[in-house]
Amino acid sequence: MPPTDKVSNLENFNALGRIIFDRPERFFATPKNNEISKSSDRRLADSLFYCDAVVSGPSTMAVDAAFFDKPVVLAGFDGAEKRPYKKSILRYYDYDHWKQVLRSGGAKLCLSPEEFALEFALAVSVKNSGSRERGELVRGQCQFTDGGSTGRLLSVILKTAQNDGKKII
Repeated sequence: MPPTDKVSNLENFNALGRIIFDRPERFFATPKNNEISKSSDRRLADSLFYCDAVVSGPSTMAVDAAFFDKPVVLAGFDGAEKRPYKKSILRYYDYDHWKQVLRSGGAKLCLSPEEFALEFALAVSVKNSGSRERGELVRGQCQFTDGGSTGRLLSVILKTAQNDGKKII
């Protein structure tokens, strides 16, 4: 679950079997107030590493799951009711930043409950199905995947902080 979102119809939902709804700890007092704790971040990484598949809506969770090479099944329907496009979940998948994700084939957008059930069954039964496409999704969304981005950012900051050969900091 997103740190600050409430999903009222899932609050008391008892999932059967191996389905888990995980709500992260939230206690950062940031301007956005939606950051998760370091332990919740680690738990998310562990969950993605060990899960069979990820079910999501239009969220960056699709990229996170693909990074761990986990099948991603996207809900692209509004439940039992038919909503107008401007109030439908489908509108989010038309945003520019979703084009490469969907074009890659690394996340399966399902437009009906029936399609969702089929894609989910495939995702959990055929382990390597779609792995190449998930790799394409990650290459299109993540410039680096080596864990060294903080070092690169620090290098840029330190170079920028130099003024005529003298360090400002």
